[in-house]
Amino acid sequence: MKKIDCNFCKFNSHCHAAMLSIFKQLYSLKMDSLSERIVSLALDVISNVLETGPGWRLVSPHFSTLLESAIFPALVLNEKDISEWEEDHEEYMRKNHPSDLEISAWTEDLFTARKSAVNLLGVMALSKGPPMVSTGNDSAASIKRKKGEKNKRKDKRSSVGELLIIPFLSKFPLPSTALGVQSSYDYYGVLMAYGGLQDFLKERNPAYTTSLIQKRILPLYSLSGCLPYLIATANWVIGELASCLPQEMNDDIYNSLAKALVMPDQEDCSYYPVRASSAGAIAQMLEVRNVILIIRTGLCLLFFLATRLHVADENEASLLFQLLSTIVGVGQQHVSIHIPMIVSIIVGTLLKHLVPTLEPWPQVLAIFHVFCISDRFYHFMTLRS
Repeated sequence: MKKIDCNFCKFNSHCHAAMLSIFKQLYSLKMDSLSERIVSLALDVISNVLETGPGWRLVSPHFSTLLESAIFPALVLNEKDISEWEEDHEEYMRKNHPSDLEISAWTEDLFTARKSAVNLLGVMALSKGPPMVSTGNDSAASIKRKKGEKNKRKDKRSSVGELLIIPFLSKFPLPSTALGVQSSYDYYGVLMAYGGLQDFLKERNPAYTTSLIQKRILPLYSLSGCLPYLIATANWVIGELASCLPQEMNDDIYNSLAKALVMPDQEDCSYYPVRASSAGAIAQMLEVRNVILIIRTGLCLLFFLATRLHVADENEASLLFQLLSTIVGVGQQHVSIHIPMIVSIIVGTLLKHLVPTLEPWPQVLAIFHVFCISDRFYHFMTLRS
């Protein structure tokens, strides 16, 4: 048995060294699609192995090194991300801000190292660390007491999220000009990591999540010169964690998202992904929160969207119509009284797109979708009254 354990340790060591060598070589280069796929597959393999008993024994001794040398480097912002942001907004968001609605539409080219790293991080965070071992010096009374405690609390182990991941992410301060641009690139990785901890945070006390959001995410919306990539990712994180957020944070979170929703483009940079991710986060919050959020913020947002449609371009118009549909659909009787006014506002937008070309029809269809939802609830409320 000792010989087997010795051989296992040697294999473990060699496997770990080879794995880290591959990651370091690939990260040191500008990864092409093939390298990206290799890293993605490697991280997926580790994630699958980790969910087995022998796999835990193989991987767990190297969690710290794995996090620092393989997972986090895949999350950090790089030049390729910035190029994709500038060249194709939709592609960038599909790769870096995935939602549950998009999972069925994933294609092989969208399985990136970053997505795999986020998934592996989520699996690791839920994993339990070593059990608390009693020493040989424990008295009989102490052992008896511990057995009694064990019946009340079957699992004394802490998760890897508590022991390793959250402390590691906390080492990275909020970005600032004094710290240089690398601090922003690193913090992008921190935000991506938070987005993968949804299941882990659901098991924590609500105060835990409140503290994380207040100290590590919301301050970004007030930072002068904060990179748009960080704001867009912060929006995505809020959307991912919508089901974990305490109700008392509704106003602060909505105010931050509303600020992002109206951020204008800069001379050298489009802020469309910022506005799109903000709209997505607001929609996710409205769908999982109670009706209080609709009453407090939904009506103001409803009128804002309806009036902004006149100045929005085609992509922006489709985005706003989707959010408008969500608000009307979720708000139901709380917004039905305002539907006639909303409809009169967006009729002008509908007429603007009714020209003899095929290109505007996606926007026209989106508008009719809003009309259908609005008419259904307005008719229902009219019958009730």
